Amino acid sequence: MKKWTVVSVMGAAMFASTAYAGEHLSCQLHAAEGSALEGQPKVTEFLWSTANSVADPTGPIATSIGVIDQGKAVGSLALDSAPIQLPPELGGLVYFGQAYDYGNRVALAYLVERAEDSSALPSQVVLMLDKTGRVIASDLIPGDAEPAPGQCRLIN
Repeated sequence: MKKWTVVSVMGAAMFASTAYAGEHLSCQLHAAEGSALEGQPKVTEFLWSTANSVADPTGPIATSIGVIDQGKAVGSLALDSAPIQLPPELGGLVYFGQAYDYGNRVALAYLVERAEDSSALPSQVVLMLDKTGRVIASDLIPGDAEPAPGQCRLIN
Protein backbone atom coordinates (compact mmCIF):
# COMPACT_ATOMS: atom_id res chain seq x y z
CA MET A 1 0.00 0.00 0.00
CA LYS A 2 2.82 2.42 0.86
CA LYS A 3 4.47 1.73 -2.48
CA TRP A 4 1.36 2.93 -4.37
CA THR A 5 1.14 6.06 -2.23
CA VAL A 6 4.75 6.97 -3.04
CA VAL A 7 4.16 6.31 -6.76
CA SER A 8 0.98 8.42 -6.69
CA VAL A 9 2.71 11.33 -4.95
CA MET A 10 5.65 11.17 -7.38
CA GLY A 11 3.27 11.08 -10.35
CA ALA A 12 1.35 14.10 -9.05
CA ALA A 13 4.62 16.00 -8.51
CA MET A 14 5.78 15.18 -12.05
CA PHE A 15 2.43 16.32 -13.48
CA ALA A 16 2.58 19.58 -11.52
CA SER A 17 6.12 20.34 -12.68
CA THR A 18 5.16 19.54 -16.27
CA ALA A 19 2.15 21.86 -16.08
CA TYR A 20 4.29 24.63 -14.59
CA ALA A 21 7.02 24.14 -17.18
CA GLY A 22 4.45 24.68 -19.95
CA GLU A 23 3.58 28.18 -18.80
CA HIS A 24 5.41 30.89 -20.69
CA LEU A 25 7.60 33.39 -18.85
CA SER A 26 5.26 36.24 -19.82
CA CYS A 27 2.34 34.67 -17.95
CA GLN A 28 4.54 33.76 -14.98
CA LEU A 29 5.46 37.45 -14.69
CA HIS A 30 1.84 38.47 -15.20
CA ALA A 31 0.72 36.13 -12.42
CA ALA A 32 3.88 36.79 -10.33
CA GLU A 33 4.27 33.11 -9.51
CA GLY A 34 6.79 30.37 -10.03
CA SER A 35 9.99 29.43 -8.26
CA ALA A 36 12.07 31.88 -10.30
CA LEU A 37 9.63 34.64 -9.46
CA GLU A 38 9.08 34.33 -5.73
CA GLY A 39 8.57 37.55 -3.81
CA GLN A 40 7.58 41.01 -4.93
CA PRO A 41 9.88 42.44 -7.59
CA LYS A 42 11.03 46.02 -7.85
CA VAL A 43 9.51 47.14 -11.16
CA THR A 44 11.23 49.84 -13.20
CA GLU A 45 9.81 51.21 -16.43
CA PHE A 46 12.23 52.23 -19.15
CA LEU A 47 12.11 54.03 -22.50
CA TRP A 48 15.07 53.62 -24.82
CA SER A 49 13.84 54.59 -28.29
CA THR A 50 11.16 56.99 -29.42
CA ALA A 51 10.09 57.60 -32.97
CA ASN A 52 8.19 60.79 -32.28
CA SER A 53 10.42 62.39 -29.60
CA VAL A 54 7.54 63.16 -27.23
CA ALA A 55 9.51 61.71 -24.33
CA ASP A 56 13.18 61.54 -23.51
CA PRO A 57 14.84 58.12 -23.20
CA THR A 58 15.34 57.07 -19.58
CA GLY A 59 18.77 55.54 -20.07
CA PRO A 60 20.28 52.51 -18.31
CA ILE A 61 18.40 50.48 -15.70
CA ALA A 62 20.11 50.00 -12.33
CA THR A 63 19.29 46.52 -11.01
CA SER A 64 20.56 44.22 -8.28
CA ILE A 65 22.57 42.23 -10.86
CA GLY A 66 24.11 45.34 -12.46
CA VAL A 67 23.31 48.11 -14.93
CA ILE A 68 21.34 46.98 -17.99
CA ASP A 69 21.53 49.14 -21.10
CA GLN A 70 21.52 48.98 -24.87
CA GLY A 71 24.63 47.32 -26.21
CA LYS A 72 27.17 48.82 -28.59
CA ALA A 73 25.73 46.87 -31.54
CA VAL A 74 22.28 47.86 -32.78
CA GLY A 75 19.65 45.59 -31.28
CA SER A 76 21.83 44.28 -28.46
CA LEU A 77 21.75 44.55 -24.67
CA ALA A 78 24.55 44.89 -22.14
CA LEU A 79 25.00 44.21 -18.43
CA ASP A 80 27.65 46.46 -16.84
CA SER A 81 28.86 47.25 -20.39
CA ALA A 82 29.42 43.53 -21.18
CA PRO A 83 27.27 42.17 -24.04
CA ILE A 84 24.35 39.92 -23.13
CA GLN A 85 24.22 36.91 -25.44
CA LEU A 86 20.67 37.07 -26.83
CA PRO A 87 19.07 34.36 -28.93
CA PRO A 88 19.21 35.73 -32.53
CA GLU A 89 15.42 35.93 -32.89
CA LEU A 90 15.20 38.36 -29.92
CA GLY A 91 17.56 41.08 -31.15
CA GLY A 92 16.28 44.39 -32.44
CA LEU A 93 15.62 48.03 -31.63
CA VAL A 94 14.22 48.16 -28.08
CA TYR A 95 11.48 50.76 -27.59
CA PHE A 96 10.25 50.56 -24.01
CA GLY A 97 9.33 48.12 -21.29
CA GLN A 98 9.68 47.09 -17.68
CA ALA A 99 12.41 45.48 -15.61
CA TYR A 100 11.32 43.13 -12.80
CA ASP A 101 14.13 42.89 -10.24
CA TYR A 102 13.92 39.78 -8.05
CA GLY A 103 17.33 40.17 -6.39
CA ASN A 104 19.49 37.51 -8.01
CA ARG A 105 17.48 37.50 -11.27
CA VAL A 106 16.01 40.23 -13.43
CA ALA A 107 13.25 39.85 -15.99
CA LEU A 108 12.89 42.32 -18.84
CA ALA A 109 9.62 42.69 -20.75
CA TYR A 110 9.80 45.09 -23.68
CA LEU A 111 8.67 45.95 -27.18
CA VAL A 112 11.31 45.45 -29.86
CA GLU A 113 11.39 46.06 -33.58
CA ARG A 114 13.13 43.06 -35.13
CA ALA A 115 14.14 42.74 -38.80
CA GLU A 116 10.86 40.94 -39.58
CA ASP A 117 8.68 43.46 -37.67
CA SER A 118 7.41 46.88 -38.61
CA SER A 119 7.49 49.91 -36.32
CA ALA A 120 3.69 49.71 -36.19
CA LEU A 121 3.80 46.07 -35.07
CA PRO A 122 6.79 45.53 -32.75
CA SER A 123 7.26 42.21 -30.98
CA GLN A 124 7.10 41.62 -27.24
CA VAL A 125 10.17 39.99 -25.73
CA VAL A 126 10.42 38.72 -22.17
CA LEU A 127 13.83 37.62 -20.85
CA MET A 128 15.00 36.32 -17.50
CA LEU A 129 18.66 37.08 -16.73
CA ASP A 130 20.72 35.51 -13.96
CA LYS A 131 23.33 37.47 -12.01
CA THR A 132 25.97 36.76 -14.67
CA GLY A 133 23.81 38.25 -17.43
CA ARG A 134 23.00 34.88 -19.00
CA VAL A 135 19.52 34.51 -20.52
CA ILE A 136 17.95 31.64 -18.58
CA ALA A 137 14.42 31.93 -20.02
CA SER A 138 12.78 33.86 -22.81
CA ASP A 139 9.42 34.39 -24.42
CA LEU A 140 8.54 36.05 -27.75
CA ILE A 141 5.23 37.25 -29.14
CA PRO A 142 5.84 38.34 -32.76
CA GLY A 143 4.36 41.72 -33.64
CA ASP A 144 2.08 40.31 -36.31
CA ALA A 145 0.75 37.42 -34.17
CA GLU A 146 -1.65 36.92 -31.33
CA PRO A 147 -0.21 35.45 -28.12
CA ALA A 148 0.02 31.66 -28.22
CA PRO A 149 -1.85 29.68 -25.57
CA GLY A 150 -0.05 30.26 -22.26
CA GLN A 151 1.48 33.58 -23.36
CA CYS A 152 0.46 36.94 -21.90
CA ARG A 153 0.83 40.38 -23.39
CA LEU A 154 2.57 42.53 -20.74
CA ILE A 155 3.39 45.63 -22.80
CA ASN A 156 0.73 47.51 -24.76
